[in-house]
Amino acid sequence: MIGSLSRGASSSKVGSCGPFSHRKCLILPSRPRAQANASSAGLTARRRREKRPRSVRSKEVPVAAREVFIVGAKRTPIGSFQGAFASVPVTTLGATAIRAALEHGQVAVDTVEETYMGNVLSAGVGQAPARQAAKAAGLPDRVPATTVSKVCGSGLMSVILGTKSVLLGDADVVVAGGMENMTQSPYLLPKGREGYRMGNGQVIDSMV
Repeated sequence: MIGSLSRGASSSKVGSCGPFSHRKCLILPSRPRAQANASSAGLTARRRREKRPRSVRSKEVPVAAREVFIVGAKRTPIGSFQGAFASVPVTTLGATAIRAALEHGQVAVDTVEETYMGNVLSAGVGQAPARQAAKAAGLPDRVPATTVSKVCGSGLMSVILGTKSVLLGDADVVVAGGMENMTQSPYLLPKGREGYRMGNGQVIDSMV
């Protein structure tokens, strides 16, 4: 996870993600390349208010005086293709990881100021997957949510964007992560809406 902190304060300790010790939380686990269904999420910490008056906004603090750190990171178990998570919507996986990360970091949902969630296979998911996951996790409607689609780098790019948001003083608490469910990627029927008059129609696999 990422967070803002004044100079001289200690950062959070890097450790393993729950029972899945093979996956280390160096920043935030991005969407797994070799696994089908999983989700991870993180959030930024609030600035240490004892270092400056409560009335001072974070935007007034120079970038050089701000540090970014992870305060909590959680992920769902990894499901195989057409496995245990076959019937679980990707936004539900994302919301589960977000809620767990908030609890792990002991951060209240009403302190979150921005959300970035990576999602690549968005066909059939609906509009704004990041917004869906954020709302399902209980984040306020006022919190902006951005879906990042950068193939295997989507989750990590979400962390990068969240880090920049904190460094620039745009936010102090940011949720960032990734979510994917390849099993639920639908087959697509071009011209299915307008119909076919004659001949054969081709079904396209949206996963590939």
